[in-house]
Amino acid sequence: MARPYPASVIRLLKACEAEVRNSIDTKDELALADVLLPMAEAIYDPDGPRSSGRKKIKPREVFLERLFFDFRELIAAYQILVDFPTLARSRPPRSQGLSPARLASFWREAYLNELYIFLCRVDAYMARIVRNYRRERSLAALPSFLTHMRELINSRLGDFIEMRGGHVHRRRYEYTDPELHRLQLLEMLATGSKIPEFRKLYREAARTAKVNNTETFRLITREAKDCLKGVFDSFEGFMLDREGRLVYPSNLKT
Repeated sequence: MARPYPASVIRLLKACEAEVRNSIDTKDELALADVLLPMAEAIYDPDGPRSSGRKKIKPREVFLERLFFDFRELIAAYQILVDFPTLARSRPPRSQGLSPARLASFWREAYLNELYIFLCRVDAYMARIVRNYRRERSLAALPSFLTHMRELINSRLGDFIEMRGGHVHRRRYEYTDPELHRLQLLEMLATGSKIPEFRKLYREAARTAKVNNTETFRLITREAKDCLKGVFDSFEGFMLDREGRLVYPSNLKT
């Protein structure tokens, strides 16, 4: 995993990888196959993982498997945010007839949707970790910490979720974003009028909106990275030991 990821994310990934290697080193091939079977099915079976015919696996193996999938979903959602500045600069073929105004609106609205998905994945990941470690005596305050983290994340990124909710449930985002609204009006004037000034204003507004999209996506993604760092840094204290090894919840049988 490359630079965009906080160091605590990399450390957890390495700890999980080490656990898988340990399973391989035990040469318990049947146990390892049961842990990795759903992963293989997800890759090679178009219909997805199957539950029938699978041997019942140990609680620790269930924990590791679920941790891996929650981790994967969260990181995949974050990676899309990281990729957005590049995606938004892509140029579809002119033959498709997509206007600069429509593209600027699409990318801005799409980013809000992906940000919403990312925050849902963050919340699901936090809830899963708290649920698994809640019986630890030293972590009695963990449920309260979950509430605190949710409030903190909402204070940093809640406004963007409100924007996205308004777009989905009330009216399109372009009508509440002054820049996009102006761009749409200029597009109508530029295409429906022979006045060169309108076409010039429209081209300038389209270029500005594209640049603003890229910069805005980068700024918000930095907030998303801080959110990711806060979550993984906080959980690292009890999920990893001093040697960087994964610490299983004590109630799970070996």
